[in-house]
Parts: sequence; C-alpha cells; structure tokens
Amino acid sequence: MTTLEELKTSINVNIESLKVVVTSLETKNFITTIEPLKDEAGKEIGYKITFQTGESITIKHGNDGIDGNDGIDGEDGIDGVDGLTPIIGVAPGEDGIYYWTVDGEFLTDNQGEKIPVTGPQGDPGEDGKDGINAITPQLRINHITKIWEVSIDNGQTWTEMKDANGDFINATGGARSSR
Repeated sequence: MTTLEELKTSINVNIESLKVVVTSLETKNFITTIEPLKDEAGKEIGYKITFQTGESITIKHGNDGIDGNDGIDGEDGIDGVDGLTPIIGVAPGEDGIYYWTVDGEFLTDNQGEKIPVTGPQGDPGEDGKDGINAITPQLRINHITKIWEVSIDNGQTWTEMKDANGDFINATGGARSSR
C-alpha cells in the first residue's frame, strides 16, 4: 500500500504541473529551460521545466515495477485482473478551452459539465482576495475498497472512478465490479 500512496502523491504533483503548463500556454508564458533531474546515482528521473516568469515545475518519470510472483489461478482457471492507474490529461474542447480528461474522456462535474483546467480570474471576494474558478482534480485510493477516487472540490468529497465500461477502477487488481 505504501507504493500505491507514493504513486498517488506523484500523480497529484504531475496533475498540478500539467495545470501550470496549460496556464502558461494560455498566458503565453514560454518555457525558457528544461533541465534533467538525476538521482544520487546519476540516473535521469525526470525534468525541471522553468518558464519565463521564473516559475518552475517538476515532472518525474514513473518507476518500473518488478514482476511479482504468479498468483494462484481463480476457480475458473483464469488469472485475476491487473490493477489500473487512471491517466489524467487535458484536451481542448470545441470552444478552444482546455478541459481535464481521465483515460481520454472529459472529466465532468455533478451537472455533467466539462471541468476547465484554468478559468477566468474571479471577482474579488469580501476579504479583498481574488476568487478562484478553475478546479484541479485530486486522486486517492480508498484504503478499504482499493478503488481509485477523484475529488473536484479540493478533497471535500470523493467519487469512485469508473472506466469506459462503467466498472470501478481497482488500484490493486482483483475482480472488477460495477457495484
């Protein structure tokens, strides 16, 4: 489970980095440098990308996992289903605005509306601070069900993620269900 928690943290950092890239694209904040990141042994593990404003992001490569021992076939003699990691991305809509995607499909809110990566600057609130209109999805793995969950309200509520077939996305493998 520790490895899955590390994966979840890495995915959420990469989602935040993706948002910075889209914001920079929209504001014409161009990349000025790309530097490889290396571990203690000198192996490349990712990149540090710096924009003309001085803001930078870090994107790390995924780690190759080692093969585990073969499990016992199920009663029907068929191997169990591998665990999956949802692929978070962005894609332009017909209106030219970039929206969040999960496994190539647009991520939608509770009203079925696509969720934009960035939004127009909100009006100042009562406290004088600017409002926030864009949402950055967060992912986690439910510790009990081992199913990937997504939050589109800064972690206040979580929804179990489903694949294109309507099956829940299980992070650890095993049987998939449509509960």
